[in-house]
Formats: sequence, structure tokens, C-alpha cells
Amino acid sequence: MISLNLTNNQEGVSKVLGYILIFAIVITSVGIVVTFGFPMLNTARDSVDFQKNKNKLKILQNDLSELSMGPIRGGGLSINRLFNIETGSLELNSTKANLKVYKNESLIYENSIGEIKYLFNNKIISIQNNGLFSKSKGTTSSTYLMMPPFFGEMMNSSSAYINFHIINFSGESTTFSGTREIYFKNKDFNIVTEAGNVSETSNLTINLETNYVGGWEKAFRNQLEDTNMNYSITRTADNITLRITNTSDKNDILLNVYESKINFRLQ
Repeated sequence: MISLNLTNNQEGVSKVLGYILIFAIVITSVGIVVTFGFPMLNTARDSVDFQKNKNKLKILQNDLSELSMGPIRGGGLSINRLFNIETGSLELNSTKANLKVYKNESLIYENSIGEIKYLFNNKIISIQNNGLFSKSKGTTSSTYLMMPPFFGEMMNSSSAYINFHIINFSGESTTFSGTREIYFKNKDFNIVTEAGNVSETSNLTINLETNYVGGWEKAFRNQLEDTNMNYSITRTADNITLRITNTSDKNDILLNVYESKINFRLQ
């Protein structure tokens, strides 16, 4: 008689357990990739897109500098620039940032100079008065990445030289994502005040409503802190005022203020 030992034969059971174990490992691995791998890949891709668009704004800032400072001071010159905003959005705004300039206590300039702002999640990169600024959304802290066209130095022990070029954006305010071409044109160049070789200013005040107060303060101090000018900066969360008196009541500031009007239009 042939007898079968059914209770001690584990070959079939071992194969089944092996298949179950392998399947469990595969499912666990897929779960780990879905839970951690895909978000990491998306974060890396978003970081690359943000840096790409940040670099595009740096290039645009340089292009706008050339547009506003051309051989005929930029008047009538134009450029087209293509933007592919895959993540975040790009805002063209002509109504923000009210700027006032006072010379000897008299208002000589007032206008909204606008901005071009790239927003991605909570990160903001903005061109304002052709300076490049950076901040996090919902905070008041900011810094400048590229200087706005403001320059100050001492000509001698008592006379100061200030040059401020206002870049005023105009056009229909809009926000977009995706691929769009933007047309920029220097509509006009204006001399707000030009001293020539005569110091005729005793005090200068620049007041700006802006979301980049910290960046503007750093930019002003970058130009003035190593000079002997008598200046002060006051600020709130969304407003900054620079006042330069140099030396008391004397007309010892050689002041030049210019304006370039840059019109933007989506194509």
C-alpha cells in the first residue's frame, strides 16, 4: 500500500507564500513611489520652471534698460518677448506703485509706475521701476536682485549728485499663464528736472507706495551709505520715503530726474 504524507509537504504552500510576498513588495514599492517619488519629481520640475522664469525676468530687465536708454534715449524703440508660463502666472500692471518726487518741497512728479510680476505658489519676482525685486507672498520682507536706476555720489566734500530714472509702465493690466508674446515700446522720454552743471536743489524727497519696501530701502542704502550725504529713510509696510538734504539749506544737490514711458501689450 502507498501512503501519502499530506501534512508535511510544504512545497505548494511555499510557492503561494512566495508569490504573496513578492506581490506585497511590488505594491509597497509602488505606494512609496506614488507617495514620495511623484511629489519630489513635481517639486523638482516646479523649481526648474521657477528658476527659468526668474532668469527670463532678469533678461527682460536688461532688455528694458536698453529700451529706455537707447541712442535716442529710447524714444520709439520696441521689442517683443515670448514667455512660456507653465507654472504660476505673469501679471502686467500699470496702476500699482504710486510715485511722488519733491524738489525743494515742491511736487515735480507723480504717477503710478506699475510692475511686471511673476507669481509661483508663495514666491514673487517683480520688475518695478526696472529694479528686480523678490519676496514671499503674504510677508512684508523683500530684497532687490538688480538695482533700479537710482544713483548717488558726492562730487566733492559738499556737493552731491543724484540721478533718478523713472521707468513708468503703461498698458492694459492683465494676468496670464501659458505661452504669450509681449510687445514693449518706449512711448516717450521726459526730462522731469535736469540740473546740468548747476546745483539748484537743497532737498529731495522720493515717496513710493510699494510691496517691496525692504528691497527699495536696501537699494537706496546701497547707493548712499558710503557717501557723506545727509539722508533719512522712513517706511511702513507698503510705503517708503527717502529724504536727502545733504547740507542744511544750501543748494548743493545736482539733481537729474528722467522718465521713460514703457507701454506693454499682449500679442
